[in-house]
Amino acid sequence: MMRACLNLTTRSARRPDRRRFDRRIPYLIGAICLAPFIQLAAPGDAVLPENDYADYSTYQLPIREFAREEILAGRFPHWIPWLGCGLPLHASQLGAFCDPLLTPLVLAYGANRGIQLSLFLHAILCYVGEYRLARAFRLSRPASSFAALTATQSAYFVLHLLEGHVNHVLAYGLIPWFFLALGQFLRRPAARPAGWIALIVAGFAFSGHPQLPYYAVLFGLLWAAGSLVWGQAAAQRWRCVGWGAAAILTALLLAQVQWLPALELVCDGLPFSARGGSAYAGAYALDPLDLLRLFLPNLRGNILCGIPEFQPPDFYHERVGYLGLLPPVLAVVSLSRRRTAPWQWAIAGLTILGLVIALGNSTPAFAVLGKVLPGLHLFRCPGRVLGVISIVFPLLAGRGMDAVVRHEPAAETRQLVRLAAALWCLANVAAWLIDAELATFPRAQYRSFATDYLLDEFNVTTVLAMTLTGLLVGLRLSPAPRFRLASLSLLALAVTDLGYFNARNIHLVPPAVPAIPGSILQRSPPIRFVDAPEYPQLSDQGLRYSKLAPLAIRQHRSTIGANEGGVMPAAFEKLCRALETNGASALALCSCDLACNRLRNEWVEIRPTLPRVRFVPHPADTLCRTEIAAVTLSNLSSLTEPRGTRIEPVAETSQRLTLNVTCSGPGMLMIADTVYPGWTCQIDGKPQPVSAVHGVFRGVSLNRGVHAVKFVYVPTTFRIGLVLSLAGLAIVVAMLRVSPK
Repeated sequence: MMRACLNLTTRSARRPDRRRFDRRIPYLIGAICLAPFIQLAAPGDAVLPENDYADYSTYQLPIREFAREEILAGRFPHWIPWLGCGLPLHASQLGAFCDPLLTPLVLAYGANRGIQLSLFLHAILCYVGEYRLARAFRLSRPASSFAALTATQSAYFVLHLLEGHVNHVLAYGLIPWFFLALGQFLRRPAARPAGWIALIVAGFAFSGHPQLPYYAVLFGLLWAAGSLVWGQAAAQRWRCVGWGAAAILTALLLAQVQWLPALELVCDGLPFSARGGSAYAGAYALDPLDLLRLFLPNLRGNILCGIPEFQPPDFYHERVGYLGLLPPVLAVVSLSRRRTAPWQWAIAGLTILGLVIALGNSTPAFAVLGKVLPGLHLFRCPGRVLGVISIVFPLLAGRGMDAVVRHEPAAETRQLVRLAAALWCLANVAAWLIDAELATFPRAQYRSFATDYLLDEFNVTTVLAMTLTGLLVGLRLSPAPRFRLASLSLLALAVTDLGYFNARNIHLVPPAVPAIPGSILQRSPPIRFVDAPEYPQLSDQGLRYSKLAPLAIRQHRSTIGANEGGVMPAAFEKLCRALETNGASALALCSCDLACNRLRNEWVEIRPTLPRVRFVPHPADTLCRTEIAAVTLSNLSSLTEPRGTRIEPVAETSQRLTLNVTCSGPGMLMIADTVYPGWTCQIDGKPQPVSAVHGVFRGVSLNRGVHAVKFVYVPTTFRIGLVLSLAGLAIVVAMLRVSPK
C-alpha cells in the first residue's frame, strides 16, 4: 500500500515537470530557430548579399527608397520614371506598398532597415503561426516546435530571403495563418473565421508577388473541398459554402486597391507576353535529379556558402526545398501508425501534387494540370510550390515525432502493405525519372566536381543519417523511453541538420553603392542609358533584368531596362523586341545617348539620338503612327524639329510634366516615355487624348501657336480600388466583431 502511494506521488510530481518542460520547449526552440535571423534586426547599413540571382540591392531596396521619397513628398508611388522609359510601379505588385507590415517600417526606419525589420517580423510570424497550426492538429508542444522550426528554417524561406525576394518572404510568413484560419473555419463556419480568412487572403494580395499566394489558396481550396466531401465540414456543408463565398468576396473587395491596378497592367501587357503556355510555365522547374537535393541540397553546388555551381546557371533558390533528413522519415512513420487521421493522408497527397507541379515539364502531368487548374501556367519557376509544401509537410513530420516518442503501435499488416506498395511505386517513378536524366548527365565531370567541393557535404549528411538511424532504433528498442530525452534528441538533430544546410547561409554584407561618373552626370539634358555589356548588340533578357536599376533610381537618371520578371506594359514589350531586332533606330527614338558596359565600367556614347521631348511637324507626324520596329535610321531626319519650334520645361515630377510649347504649324508633340493607361493631357487647360507614338511613346496633337501642355498620371483604377478596399475593410471589421455563438 505504501509503495503504491509512493509511486502515485512520484507520478504526480513528474507530471508538473513534464508540463513545465512542454511549456518551455516552444520558447527554447523558437529562440534557437530565430537566432540566425537576429542580424536582420541589428542596427547598421549592411544588406543582403548580391549575386547573379539576387534582387535586393538591384531592385527591391532602390524601389522602396524611391517609394519612401515619393510618399514623404505627398505622392503615392504609382509611377517610376527612371526604369523602362517610365513604368507603373504600384500596379506591378512587387513594391507591396499597401502591405501594413512593410511600408510603415520603411517610412519609420528607412528603406534598408525597414525591409529587414519586416523580414525578421515575418520569420517570427512564420514560427508562431506554424506552431499554432500544429497545435490545432493536436500535436504535442515539442512536436509543434519541431514543425515550426522546420518551416521557419526551410530552404525555401532562407534561400528566397537571401536572394532578396522580399515578396515571397512576406507571403510565406502568412501561409501558416491562412491554413490555421481555414481549419477553424471548416470546424465552425461563422462570420468571425470567415473574416480572418478574408483578411489573410487580402494580406497575400498586399504582399506583392501572386505566385506563392496562388499555390497556398489552391491547396487551401483542395483541402476545403476534401473536408466538405469527406471531412468534418460535411456535416455543415452549406453553411461552409455560404460563409466561404462571403469570405472570398470580402477578400476580393478588400484587395482591390492592389488588384485593380494590377489587373489593368495584366490586361495591357499579357497579350504581348509568353505567359500561359506550359513551355513558359516550366521554365526553371526542378529536373528529376533535383529530387536528390531533397536529401542533399548542395549536390550541384551552392554559391551562397562558397560551393560553385556545377552547371551554371543553376537557380539554386528555385530548385531546392530542403527540410532536413528527419521530416521524410517521420512522415512515413506517421502514416504507418494505427491512429492515422484523414488529414495526414491529405497532406501526403498535397505533397505529391506539389512535387508533380515543381517538376514542371519533366512529367506529362504538368500539361494536364495546366488545363485543369486555371492560372497554373501563368507562372514560371513552378518549384515555388515548395513554399507551401514547406508549411504543410512539417505537420505530418511532427505527427510522426509524437508517434515515435509515445511508442504508438504500428498499423495493421494490410495498411502497412498498402503504404509500402505506395512508397515502392513512388520510388520507382522517381528512379525512372532520374535514370532518364542521367542518360545525358556528365558523370566524369561531376565526379571531379564532387571530389573537389562536396566531400564535407557528403560527410555531414552521412553522420546525420547514421545519427538519425541510431536514434530511431534506440527509441524503438527502448522499453520505456523518456519523453524529455527523446524529444530533445530529435529536436537537437533537426537543429543541427537545418542549421548546417540552411540557416548557415544567412548573412549580411557591407553595401556596395555603384555610381555614375561625375562627367556623365553633368550632361545636359539629363542622360538616358541602356545596360549593354555587348553593345551594339542588345538582348531582351538583358533589358528585362538590368542590374543598373539602382544607378538610375538613386541618381535620378533614366534607363531603358528594368529588373522585374512580372507582366510588363505592352509598350515596354514592344520596345524590348524593337531594341533586339532594330537596335540603332530604336535607341535613337527613345532618346538613349549612352550604353553602359557594367562589367568593365565603360560608358559608350550613342549617336544618332533624338531629344526626349520633341515636336514632329505635319506631314512627317504620320510617321509617328509607324511601329517602332519598322522605323529605320533614314527616317530619323524627318523627325527633327523645324525652325521656330521652342519647347520650355516648366516643372516635372514622377507623375507630372508641364511644358510651354511654341510651334509654327500643326504636328505631334511626343515624349519618349512609355505610353500607358492613366496618362492624361491638358492643352491650355482643355483635355486632349494621349496618342501612342510608334506604339510605345506618349504624344499629343498640337496646332500652330503657343500652348501650355500638362501631362499627368491619374490611375483611376487605384482610386476606385481604394474606395472598394475601404468598404471591404469595414465589412471585415464587422465580421470580426461578431461574437461566436
